[in-house]
Amino acid sequence: METKQYSLIDTHVHIDELRDLEGSVQRARSEGVRAIIGVGSDFVSNEKVLRIAQAFPDYIFSALGFHPWQIVAGQVHATLEEMDRVCEGCVAFGEVGLDFKVEADKELQIRIFRSILELAAYRDKPVIIHARAAWEKALSMACEVGLKKAVFHWYSGPMCVLNRIIEKGSRFRRLQPSYIAPNIGKQSGECPWRDCSLRRMLLRPIVGSNRNLKTFWPPSLRLPI
Repeated sequence: METKQYSLIDTHVHIDELRDLEGSVQRARSEGVRAIIGVGSDFVSNEKVLRIAQAFPDYIFSALGFHPWQIVAGQVHATLEEMDRVCEGCVAFGEVGLDFKVEADKELQIRIFRSILELAAYRDKPVIIHARAAWEKALSMACEVGLKKAVFHWYSGPMCVLNRIIEKGSRFRRLQPSYIAPNIGKQSGECPWRDCSLRRMLLRPIVGSNRNLKTFWPPSLRLPI
């Protein structure tokens, strides 16, 4: 099958976890990836992502995150304070959000997520949202603060919420799904991305080394035509 190579920006790479950073960047450039957004997940990874972005100016851009898997009660204040202090140097906040399947205090997750959403709205920054078993809550919170731009990363929730995200993105150019799990809509036979352009959505295949965040292999971004 003939393939077409798109010129893309990868909006979600845990760049601080790559074993071969130089090699990964070189391969990404050769495969048509125009830019990479490196996402953070806690205080330490945010610092690493900022340093990496400085080492690759105009190619790697930083997003500051506080992933629900990485929440430690004693580090909440310091992490949020640091995100606010250095956010002028980032292009987005992420990866942040809610995960009600993990053994973490739900109310604490909600408070942290709300603080970051409010900061993002105030700073006029996009947000890269992780939501699992909390899709409706994450969407309603993003709307409540008047967030202008957000990406729901690796969406795996119900079709009804996904349709609301797509509707809001279409009407207001505000919210969009990205990296949708391959099984979404499979049981019902629905195809939620049928009417969405590649500019608004990227379906990420789980193949080869993509299962392992320690590596990054751009050729998976080639799409059949």
